[in-house]
Amino acid sequence: MDDFRELGAAPADDADGHRNIVHVDADVLADLGHQIRNQLNAVVGAAGLLSAGAETSEERELAAIVETGAEHVARIIDEWLDSATIENGEFELALHPFDVRSTVESCLGLVSEAAGAKGLDISFSAAPDVPNVVIGDSRRLEQILLTLLHGAVDRTYRGGIGVDSARRA
Repeated sequence: MDDFRELGAAPADDADGHRNIVHVDADVLADLGHQIRNQLNAVVGAAGLLSAGAETSEERELAAIVETGAEHVARIIDEWLDSATIENGEFELALHPFDVRSTVESCLGLVSEAAGAKGLDISFSAAPDVPNVVIGDSRRLEQILLTLLHGAVDRTYRGGIGVDSARRA
């Protein structure tokens, strides 16, 4: 009976004084993540419908807040699901043509409100030889850019944040 512990009790220390950590199977995490993601899609869809049918600017603004919040949580879940697939060795890039400039501009748009609230400027420049359309995984690029941009906004107190795109041979 010593192998069981009371619900809600702190994790027990082993003989060396180290905390025992519960490891959850990556498949269980992936399944849970998919279930949460499905519910978030419903929230985003409902918020879009509320926004479309809103009669006042306040109603549209509240619907937009719900939609934006759900989309942010959905991105976190996506990163979590990616971690589970990487851990399982099942990670694959989804290669497809996409417009790299609009992907970067979209990511900048997602952090522009937070940057503006801190008085930060945001800029983006692409060298003339950078193609408009590239083949790659746009979702992964978005994840990486958003992680970097959110970190930059959090850690920058004056001035601005810039993204420069250049072609490498």
